[in-house]
Amino acid sequence: MAIKSQIRLAQLTGSLDDGGAANDPSSANKSLAATSLQEVMDAIGAGIQKIHGASSFNLANAGEFSHTIKPASDDGAALGTTSNNWSDLFIADEGVINLGDDQDVKLTHVPDAGVVLNSTNYLGFNDAGTAISSPADGKLLLSSDGASDDAIEIKTTNAAGEIVIESAHTAGRAIFLDGNAAAGSIVDIDAGILQIDAAGVGHIQTGGTLSLATGTSGVAINIGHSTSEVTIGDNLTVTGDLTVSGDTTTVNTANLAVEDPLIVLGSGNTGTTVDLGLVMVRNGNNIAAFFDESDADTFKFQQTLADGTGTTVASPDNRTALPVRVDVLEISGSLASNGGKLRVADPGDGTSRFIAESNRDILLNAEGTGKILFTDLSAQTSNGFGLVINVATDDKAELKLGSEASNFMVLDTGNDRVDVESGFRLKNPDASTGAKMQMFEGTNNGSNFSTFRAPSNLANDSVVFELPNSNGTADYVLSTNGSGVTSWVAQGGQANAFKAQLTLNDATLAANNGLATATGISEQDISAIQTANASKAVDVYVNGQLLVSGSGPFSTNTSAASFTSGDYIASTLDMSAFDIKFAFGLEKDDVVSIIGRA
Repeated sequence: MAIKSQIRLAQLTGSLDDGGAANDPSSANKSLAATSLQEVMDAIGAGIQKIHGASSFNLANAGEFSHTIKPASDDGAALGTTSNNWSDLFIADEGVINLGDDQDVKLTHVPDAGVVLNSTNYLGFNDAGTAISSPADGKLLLSSDGASDDAIEIKTTNAAGEIVIESAHTAGRAIFLDGNAAAGSIVDIDAGILQIDAAGVGHIQTGGTLSLATGTSGVAINIGHSTSEVTIGDNLTVTGDLTVSGDTTTVNTANLAVEDPLIVLGSGNTGTTVDLGLVMVRNGNNIAAFFDESDADTFKFQQTLADGTGTTVASPDNRTALPVRVDVLEISGSLASNGGKLRVADPGDGTSRFIAESNRDILLNAEGTGKILFTDLSAQTSNGFGLVINVATDDKAELKLGSEASNFMVLDTGNDRVDVESGFRLKNPDASTGAKMQMFEGTNNGSNFSTFRAPSNLANDSVVFELPNSNGTADYVLSTNGSGVTSWVAQGGQANAFKAQLTLNDATLAANNGLATATGISEQDISAIQTANASKAVDVYVNGQLLVSGSGPFSTNTSAASFTSGDYIASTLDMSAFDIKFAFGLEKDDVVSIIGRA
């Protein structure tokens, strides 16, 4: 039964008016005049969206705003009240707080560092006369217009507190204390102990007389530390006796005249702990000629960092021994009987070589053992020597290493040969080519030679060339097994030739079927022929008729479009399991001949 009654929106709401109260914030009546519920909801949604600023009125998270929050007019509202305060204010990295109608004062956040006050604006305390400001980039000004004695005061309240004023300036004036610089102005430093440290030169300048004195007569005046140097720039007059009680006396004059014919070093020295000698200063690269008490009573000529102020001459690793040049150097006398040694530790050219030069022969006489021994302390074996040349046997020089149990090379002049009794390696100093070995023709015929040379580039160090164990047979050639082992084979390569005649016993063999699938016929081993040469070395006949080979994988159907025209396809992936299939069918008693040429 149809219902003819109609319920209208006004009947449901009952409170909708002309909507005037909706625009009055003070009104308790918030009804809207509308003809449908949809219009009411649209008006409510629009009002909510205007508050949070999101794209949809119902998709904003609680407490989030998507647009700028501002008062309705300039200076028209406050953020919080005296009784309702906001707790915290959070501003993002590099955020700016702008102050003033024209935003003339700005506080800018510097991430992970602090805040920056713009331009030359100041941060004042009590009034503008007491402030911190930056009058120019790179300058900080702490100012006060106060008239008291402590108008600006920097202090700590804890007895352990410290005040540090530090400047990173490296050239010119770093810290400047200006007390008006008038005759009556005073810079007063009140301290129990006054300590002034200067890394460079310290100056005390005055327009009048400079007096170094104490407030009490008879109190001693000390100038300098126990390790410092005191310089008098002008003439020094000593009216009394001059007593030098230090360990070092330095005389810096153009000429030094010493009346004594002998210079005594170490006068009064009763021990064996001090070095004796001369130190010649050369701008930090000093030279010392001295007797070293700490190194087995050795007399040395060497570079040093020592300046002669101490009792020893250091021998650091970065200083080298100095060469000594004489017309004749003779080591004789008792040295021969008590193990005298001649050492050249370093020739001075940075090469760490032992250099022996003579206009005549250099004779190394090993009559005692018949051995010339070379040793390196870092490479010595249990016998104490790294390399031994044994010349005890006539016409031979045996080079030994390690325990001397075996030779690694023998220079056999008696048999005109060199025996290498270990691995033999050659390297070419020319980086563009491999190592080479040259063999010369008879000297009666000239100086021509034959050369064996390694390739300029190898994939790895597994390339091996092993020679056969016999001379072979005339007209044979070398053949490799693929792993570098060679053998002699007939020049024609008959061993690599192949021939097979296969008769079909089945009634038929359909096209595209492998020949080895036929009864009594198996795959053929033609591995003596390289896969790369199969297309050139292998021929296939059917009943005496030479066939034309096609191309494509053996799995390809001979009738497929990818098959290149021909009579058959051969399987060459495994030459030990060689098979073929034909583009046509075979019948009983057909004969297939497979011939492989070397």
